[in-house]
Amino acid sequence: MLELFQQSFTPYGQCHMEARRVFLTGFDWQMRINLGKSFEFLLNETREVPAERNEFYRFLAGLSDSDGCWCVFEDKGKAACAFMISSQNKDLLVALKGVLEREFFHVYLYLDRAKGTTKILRGVNGAREVKLTRDSWRLDIHRREEVRRLARQILPLSRHREKIRKMCLILDESNEEWKNMGPKTKALKDAIRDETRRTIQLAEIEYKARHPTSDIGVVG
Repeated sequence: MLELFQQSFTPYGQCHMEARRVFLTGFDWQMRINLGKSFEFLLNETREVPAERNEFYRFLAGLSDSDGCWCVFEDKGKAACAFMISSQNKDLLVALKGVLEREFFHVYLYLDRAKGTTKILRGVNGAREVKLTRDSWRLDIHRREEVRRLARQILPLSRHREKIRKMCLILDESNEEWKNMGPKTKALKDAIRDETRRTIQLAEIEYKARHPTSDIGVVG
């Protein structure tokens, strides 16, 4: 996501990156940039999707990069896959479902967590209870060939390196058996986990160098 932020906004201003203390991982990076008025449209919650087909898939690629999830897992010894988006913006997911169904995808939209549901967030130094202030909805596509068809549409438009690698794994039709796909899936998960760990470690080093005696400032 740090790479994606830089790629998206560096042409329009100077990105600032700062290490922080946070609850979940201990340390992370915050990025910010000052943008002109032409970016005011980002302040409004999107509730519609483009009607034109090419624009729709560009829109969906951006949504996938930010909020989507590509999954590869075992199902009765075979490699299975799914695409899902979770959001509190039900209107957006309803509109998205309508367009995807016109594109002949079988789409499931359902309430994932109701308003008031308590979530347990487990951080590096303990746990917190958080109550949802809005309903959380989820949109899923489960049928393997449909997930692959969607990945073929989105892959050339995606800019999120981790999700590009997951889509490539989903499109690897030479490994239908989980005994072949499983090790590849594990290797990718391990690589992502290691990269995340290194990013957190660098944030910790940077933060402690700038705040050698500080124990405050935990956010998130």
